[in-house]
Formats: sequence, C-alpha cells, structure tokens
Amino acid sequence: MVKKINRYAGKCFFILTSFILTACISEDKPESINLTQNDSVSLSDVFSDVRVIQLESTQESLLSTIGRVKYYNGRYYVMDRGSAIFCFDNNGEFIYKIAAQGKGPGEYTYISAFTIDRFNNQIIIGDPATQRILIFDMAGNFIADHRIEMDEIMSYNRLFAINDTVLLIHSFNHYQLVFYSLNEEKVIHTDYPILHDSGSFSPWLNVYQSGERTYVLPNLGQDVMDVTEINPVKHFTWDFGDNNNTEKQIDKLINLLEEDHYDGCVHEAVGRDKLLNHYFIWLHETDRFRVAVVEFDNAFKHIIIDNQTNEVHVFDYFKEGVSLALSSVYDNKIITSEHRGRPIYKEMGREVPYFSNDHLPEDYRQIIDAHNIEIDNPFIVVYTFKE
Repeated sequence: MVKKINRYAGKCFFILTSFILTACISEDKPESINLTQNDSVSLSDVFSDVRVIQLESTQESLLSTIGRVKYYNGRYYVMDRGSAIFCFDNNGEFIYKIAAQGKGPGEYTYISAFTIDRFNNQIIIGDPATQRILIFDMAGNFIADHRIEMDEIMSYNRLFAINDTVLLIHSFNHYQLVFYSLNEEKVIHTDYPILHDSGSFSPWLNVYQSGERTYVLPNLGQDVMDVTEINPVKHFTWDFGDNNNTEKQIDKLINLLEEDHYDGCVHEAVGRDKLLNHYFIWLHETDRFRVAVVEFDNAFKHIIIDNQTNEVHVFDYFKEGVSLALSSVYDNKIITSEHRGRPIYKEMGREVPYFSNDHLPEDYRQIIDAHNIEIDNPFIVVYTFKE
C-alpha cells in the first residue's frame, strides 16, 4: 500500500491557498471562486463558432461507437470503440482509417487511447493488451512500435506527446503519469502514485495540453502542475474558498478506499455533508480561457475564466440549456457526438442536451433532421473557443 504521505495522486501537492491567478488576471479579481453562483452565460459569450458535421457514411467508413475525437490540421480523427482510427476532413468526408487488429507487425489488439504527435506529425496508438504503443504517419502507414516495460500491467487511459522524444502515458495503475523516451526506448520517470482501489475516483480527464504545454491536476488536489519538463512546476491554483475539499475530508476518503469500505460512485460522495465538497470532471485552457467542469451540490458546474476580460463565470447550463460536461476537449475545440440519434446524455439522472437547435443555423438543423440513425454515421458538434 502506498504510504499515506503520498499514497494518493497529488495528495502531497494539496495546499489550500488563496486563489490568485497571476500574469493574466488582475489583482482586483476575487480571491476565490464561488461555486454556489449560477450566472447567465450564452454560448456566444465563449465560442466563436458552432458546427454540425455529418461524418460520411460509406461501407468503408461506418463507425460503431465514437470513443474519442481529435482535431488536427483540418482533419478529425475518430476512435471507433477501440478497434480503429478513422480520419475525416473538415467537412466530414472520409479519408482513410487505421484498422489493423491482429497479432502481426503493425497490428494491435485493442486501442484504449490515441494522440496526435504534433512535434513529429504522427499518430500514436496505445494497446494495453500487449503493453505497446504503435506509431503511424499522418497517412495511416505503420512506422514502428514500442513495448512499455513496467513492473505491472499498465492501463493506457490517455496519451500525450510532450516533446519530440517523450511520450506521456496517463494511467490508472500504480502511477498516474508515466514518461516514456522514444529515443531511449524506456520509461524515464513516473509520478503521482494512485491507489489501486480508487474505483470511481480514478482521474479520467485531469491531464490536458494547451499549445505545447502539458498540465495535470493531481486527483483531489487544487494545484494545476506543468509537467512539460517532466518535473512538476505549479501552474496555478483553483480555489473555491469554503467549498475546497479539506485535508480531513481527503484523509477520510482515502482511508475508506484503502479499507475497501467505499464502493459507491463519485456522485454519491460529493455534496453538502458528504465525503467531498466538489470533484473535478474535466478541465482545459486556451490562450484566452481557463475552463473546468466540477461536480458540486448535485450539479455539474461550468467554470469559465476569461483572461481577456478578467471575468469569472460559474453556471449549471448555458442560457441555451446546453451542458458540455461530458464532452471531448482538444486544443481550442470542444467536440461532442450524437448518442443514438439524440442530442442528450444523462447528467445526475437528468437528460441534458449538448446542443440546442435554437442556436444553430438552418443548414445545420437540416443535417440533424436528415440524420438516419439506422444507416448514417454519427454527426459531431464542434464548438470553437473565441480567441
């Protein structure tokens, strides 16, 4: 069992400090963010563009279930249920796919994660079944593979190229962060221990990239760390004042997890008079915005800090009734996909839309109206942040 002083990811970095965003935000900004407020924020306040893209439906391009979507150089790369990576152009036209399940050279058993290596212009796929990463060029041609040697079998939750030689593997096993050198062909650093029995509290979306920088919010922490140079450096702190999680709360949760006395979901543990005051769902930042979605008081709170106007907004839903709590975020875009023909997902037991026809131009409404769930590929909805 990992020792208590550093046994839970980021616990050693958990410091309750005043919330001061330096450099980008002026000194007269409130010191902490009030999670109880519910501002009125429109999609047009945050996004410059919203597009609906019908992915081309041919025999070769049919998708089963969209996993993750990434956008790079005018193309969308879509992971299909762990079996293949499909490439579509900016208008949804099919270009090619990487579909190489098998046991031979250049083949994989299962795709649990993939990334676009913008430093080398390559696609990197993670195959946890064989503990390998596979590298393809941007045309989908196989280049090489690497076996990741660790003391235990490692999950591949997400992958990030942090420079032209080092790959970051975000895992749910003994360490959250595993740094692998492509040149040396070995693991060169691990960081942020994690409990094996963390269950629902395993951090899914606490690592993100902004430009060429890579950041992590250690699980149950408030401090975002810059890990671009591998050794963590504090980037900034999310401070929710009285609604920060206290060290006592975190200790209690860790003890319950260690003793296998808690097997509930995050929702059951977060809220007033519960184990935690809040819990991060995902976070991201662009040149202009810092964004987080936090579970708090039986709601997914959207938090948007506008570095240009020095405004901080906290709200449950956009004015249009839209929530983006469970969407994919990549660079300056938020990407969602239709679910079984419906623009909704379950949030706290409620059906919540990720787009509203009311804010879409007529040509996009026609795409949605013409969509046939039985024969068509899914469509995606792409929100582009303002600059």
